[in-house]
Amino acid sequence: MFDQLWWTLGLLALVKISQCNRMRWWLLLGVAGGLGLLTKFSIFFFGFGVLVGLALTAQRRALGTAGPYLAVGTALTVGSPSLVGQIVLGFPVIDHMRDLQSEQLERLSAADFLGDRC
Repeated sequence: MFDQLWWTLGLLALVKISQCNRMRWWLLLGVAGGLGLLTKFSIFFFGFGVLVGLALTAQRRALGTAGPYLAVGTALTVGSPSLVGQIVLGFPVIDHMRDLQSEQLERLSAADFLGDRC
């Protein structure tokens, strides 16, 4: 549930950045990303989407400012306990994903996933 909150907070920050591009909104984007790292690693999809969105739109000029780097640094600082834990423990999230794929997802094809299964 909290991962959705952090995605929403990040989207709010992006809207504010597009409206007034103040450094505090980049900081909020970083905090949302860091809290997302503490909650669930799916926040990397959000971060990747933000990066692609910045690169492919007129907002790419923001990449030449300190804002995006402040956001990334803040996200990594806030989320560092989770990242350090993964490193120290040998990335258990990867083992978990492998187990999930081999034990649960092997019975579900892409067509089944996309189809209407009530």
